[in-house]
Amino acid sequence: VIEASQGNDAASEDALKEAILSDSEDLGVRTAQVYVALKQGKLNAMKDLANGLARDAGSRSEVNYYLATVLNATQQYSESQKRFEMAVLSDPANYPMYIERANQALVLVSSQRVTDKDTVAYQFLVASAFFEAALAAKPDSPEALTGMAIASLLQARPADSVRYAKSATAAGPTYAAGFYVY
Repeated sequence: VIEASQGNDAASEDALKEAILSDSEDLGVRTAQVYVALKQGKLNAMKDLANGLARDAGSRSEVNYYLATVLNATQQYSESQKRFEMAVLSDPANYPMYIERANQALVLVSSQRVTDKDTVAYQFLVASAFFEAALAAKPDSPEALTGMAIASLLQARPADSVRYAKSATAAGPTYAAGFYVY
């Protein structure tokens, strides 16, 4: 997971192979596999791995996070919403789930899948509310601060965007996305 987070895909794959050989049924190993697949954008692998975890540990917050992410990516929105709810009900401090839900709202706007003025405004409110929920759970989250910076930027609020982006770089000095947005 650490290697994948740092972009060292080969080292991450090597570590996963070793972990799988050690104990392929361990929930930590299986969760790490899903995380790495998500980080590397391997949706099909992530889908298979997350579904396997759902069969064995479907009530766990992190499993529902991954399922919500996969279901959203495969345009199964109502099922994704159910898994989102399950994730935050089982762990209200699951800040990555709030960030994921906020990002989904921003994707609707930035991809122009919604264009009606009121719907766009609503999606920005949704994104802001979920980024704020993530910040309530983890006030120093560079991901949530970066998300707020992007939302502010998309709403033509440059001063807010710069303030959030600057906070993101301070909170996550190794979080590249925060620096990119800043």
